[in-house]
Amino acid sequence: MPAEDVLEWVGRRRLSAPIAFEHRDVQRSLVVENGAIVWASSNRRDEQLGAIVVRSGLVGERALAEALEARSETGVPLGKVLLMSGVVTEVELIEILATKIREAVTDILTWTEGQFDVVPRSQPPATGVNAQLPIEICLTVARRRTSRMIAIMQVLGADDVTFSVPHGALPPAAEPAQVIDLPRIWAMAGDRRTAADIAAAFAGERYATYDALARMVETGRLAIDRRHRERTSSAFELAAGARGRLRWRRRRCTRIRATRRSARRSCSSSAHGSPRLPSSCYRAIACRSGSAPPLPSTASTRPSSSSPTASMAAGICSRSSSPRV
Repeated sequence: MPAEDVLEWVGRRRLSAPIAFEHRDVQRSLVVENGAIVWASSNRRDEQLGAIVVRSGLVGERALAEALEARSETGVPLGKVLLMSGVVTEVELIEILATKIREAVTDILTWTEGQFDVVPRSQPPATGVNAQLPIEICLTVARRRTSRMIAIMQVLGADDVTFSVPHGALPPAAEPAQVIDLPRIWAMAGDRRTAADIAAAFAGERYATYDALARMVETGRLAIDRRHRERTSSAFELAAGARGRLRWRRRRCTRIRATRRSARRSCSSSAHGSPRLPSSCYRAIACRSGSAPPLPSTASTRPSSSSPTASMAAGICSRSSSPRV
């Protein structure tokens, strides 16, 4: 059953249910109340509400960290915490949520395979600040965008693609009718920012941002750099990476210290215990005294015949067994 038919069926029956869609490694969830989509979420970090408000310049990273801490302590949704703290207005927050819903439905309609899960319920849970968008309107917008979005992804290839500026390429001119700033998109792409990161900087306008990037690639203003790895400019993500590297170094140092302690204990035990001689030395002693002491039970103490110790012991035996003149 196509995702479009699923959403149309839920909208006609005016159900209240969370709908989960999954396609390869991308997971998208929609919360529907009485046939209207009020919330959209994704497992992509560039599409999270916190990433969008920070990269679009509405909220600072310190304010976001405090809001996330308050959410973990109180259980209040992040959007409600940001609104109560006064860092964003309700209009700005609803516009971002509405954009997330439209972009999520557009992306879902481009999927040709995947799976979905619908769990109808009578009393939907509170999700903080909501954006009421009827499913019919979301589907109408998504149907107009689907064919172009498929062509865009054929040009870009993936959400985490990065770009480079060809030699002699000039930035595009600003267009008053455009919703997004084309010269700024071109500059961010030349700074090795991923396509998803650039879209988050424009309040999550994924379709308009990707369309502008694809047109720049098609006209030669940008080139896709498939060798460059995705990077991050978030202080929180950099700090998390540094903490991970620090933990790895601590575990490595702990293993090295444990190996050294074990080596010292084995050396000290062999120094205080009875010394073990190689088996070739026991044979040399037997040749001189006529009686051989008991050989050690460990087979690993027996060196090969080609070792210097074995050669020396063989020489001693040959000299002791020869008659004296």
